[in-house]
Amino acid sequence: MLDEPTAGVAPKVMDELFKHIIKPTAGVAPKVMDELFKHIIKVRETGVAILMVEQNARQALSIADRGYVLVTGENKFSGTGKELLDDPEVRRSFLGG
Repeated sequence: MLDEPTAGVAPKVMDELFKHIIKPTAGVAPKVMDELFKHIIKVRETGVAILMVEQNARQALSIADRGYVLVTGENKFSGTGKELLDDPEVRRSFLGG
């Protein structure tokens, strides 16, 4: 349990080291989507860890250090972004071939 003075500091430190992004490209134009991903990459390059939930799996995996594919709430596939992009079953089932 955090003591009173530390309790206020921990969330601030975590906010600087970790970000979560939920569906950043939902409903945006492709040009805007590309710009969003450029900004996400810039944030990642500063050393901030990012947890992203994204429907555009191909683009998200192309910048991901690690990826997880959930099917009905269960983790069915995991690996580096490249490994998942190269996996025939992932490609066929989730990336349109």
